[in-house]
Amino acid sequence: MISMICISIQAAVPGPAQNGKTDYRITVKKSNGDPQLGVFLRIMGRTQEYTGNAQGIISFQEESSNNIFRTANLFFTDDKKTPVLSFRLNEAAQDTIIYLDSPEDRRLFKQSGQLYPIEGYVLDNQGKPITGAVVSIQGTGRKALTDEIGLFRLDADFSHPITIRADGMENQSLSIQPFLQNTSEPYPIRLQPKGSNRIYTSVEEMPEYPGGMKAFQEYLDRKITYPEALKKNKTEGIVIIQFVVEKDGSISTPHVVRPLEATLDTLALKAIQEMPRWTAGKDHGTTVRCRYSLPVSFKVPEEKVVATPSSRRRRPDTADKPQPVRPVFKLGWLKPQPLFIPPRPAVIPEKLPLK
Repeated sequence: MISMICISIQAAVPGPAQNGKTDYRITVKKSNGDPQLGVFLRIMGRTQEYTGNAQGIISFQEESSNNIFRTANLFFTDDKKTPVLSFRLNEAAQDTIIYLDSPEDRRLFKQSGQLYPIEGYVLDNQGKPITGAVVSIQGTGRKALTDEIGLFRLDADFSHPITIRADGMENQSLSIQPFLQNTSEPYPIRLQPKGSNRIYTSVEEMPEYPGGMKAFQEYLDRKITYPEALKKNKTEGIVIIQFVVEKDGSISTPHVVRPLEATLDTLALKAIQEMPRWTAGKDHGTTVRCRYSLPVSFKVPEEKVVATPSSRRRRPDTADKPQPVRPVFKLGWLKPQPLFIPPRPAVIPEKLPLK
């Protein structure tokens, strides 16, 4: 399956219209700036395909109208049915650059380990520069601090995310692509203050049920009674409930994200709604709201089979088959008997003739 890694459409320069048609010049590049070959463009509702040249430039003409804008689709040549990008053919698309990476491109970028110099500005939500923000390449040890105008410079690669941290601000992680697509000037990064209503999905200290997951399982065992009808039908599986752990540890907006059966879904949801307060999550020492998902497992308990003397040594496949009657030998004490030896007949030697 083809996946699109990055797309960026830059400012447009309107092309001239000729004979009621508009000239379009679409340049398709990889994130590292190389031409993206092996792609073609098809206008929705049309069958004609437009391919790029050695520089990745796709040129074509299309009828222009002030009221109707057609849609263009980009495809990779190895999958002519699945478009990887769609955009309208308006003035903004007449002369534009699109950055597009295939899964193979991404694999090769990571495999090469090549470093690219990047630079950017770290700003707050008001657009003011943040001094002393830490910009690091995760897992490499490479990092830099922003200066008095929020500027930083660093070497990055395709394999490791770029993380920006600043006191009192929410962390932000980026890939290298937006920096490579905006090489004409430093890439601006805006951070939001902590303590806002943002709901986190991953924090340094995740929320926790009081007593841990073992205590949570014990709570479910006490709270949920398996319906007898579903036991007989052997209905079992997992219901996944998602909810938000608020800053005070309370549970809000619980809902089923993976249903199993209506009755079991209701039981699981009710148990989550009536949970005691959790220990709220924290990120860099700040208590935050956090989204959490929990699986509630329903499994029909196995019936215990009482072993009997007749079934203890039988194999399952012979339990219902008639068993052959085997002779039973009883051993008792043997009484000593007198030893009788029959007499041997006498042997009479033959008489020898006299000489």
